[in-house]
Amino acid sequence: MGEHVDADDAGLHAANLASLQLVLARAGGWPHEQGDGWVAADAASAVRFFSFTVLTRDGAQPAPTVYAGRSGPAGWVEMDLWGRPAPGETRHPVLLRREAAPLPTPDPRVTVARTVEHLQAAERALATGLEAPGLRGVLGTALLDQPVACAYAEEAFALAHDDGTTVGVYLVGTAERARGRGLGTAVTAAAMAALPPRPALLTATTRGRPVYERLGFRVVGRATMRMRERD
Repeated sequence: MGEHVDADDAGLHAANLASLQLVLARAGGWPHEQGDGWVAADAASAVRFFSFTVLTRDGAQPAPTVYAGRSGPAGWVEMDLWGRPAPGETRHPVLLRREAAPLPTPDPRVTVARTVEHLQAAERALATGLEAPGLRGVLGTALLDQPVACAYAEEAFALAHDDGTTVGVYLVGTAERARGRGLGTAVTAAAMAALPPRPALLTATTRGRPVYERLGFRVVGRATMRMRERD
């Protein structure tokens, strides 16, 4: 395994992440912008930061005006799959599931959101699973009409997004007190199973990596998560 994500895999993952950013922004009514090789979304109402994805190895950095005049966010988060770490930046394993192998049998503890009431319950599970009680406004009701699957249990959550080429898995979390019961695997599998069978990509924490390996994901490289203060 190389230190950085293969260029083809990185491009697919970045494209899926950028697509999800735009879907979430439009569903939630967040300001969002696209530039030459980047996508940015102002998620201040939900999580108090900008998210920014570099789409290509040579993707241009956003102009400061992209972030000027916004209300609330203190900084922004950039996901860089192109191998440009700096001291102190966070590195995360990137995993790929190439095979359309069968997923585990649906777990009766897990629900896939298909109604507004489900989506509200899913957002509570998202906040609980990520242990971020203030997290609100991420799952706009318009997501019900988008290629997004939100799977949740009482204390666990996972979201998957189909961009037509790959399925990306995001926001997987299980509350500390509920770990060790297979919930993380169950919600991840349920979210993926609700979408067409395509190659799947995700960026994991080191602790979460075994959950995905049980589902057939394999590490293909590492990504840099960089957080910056607002200019």
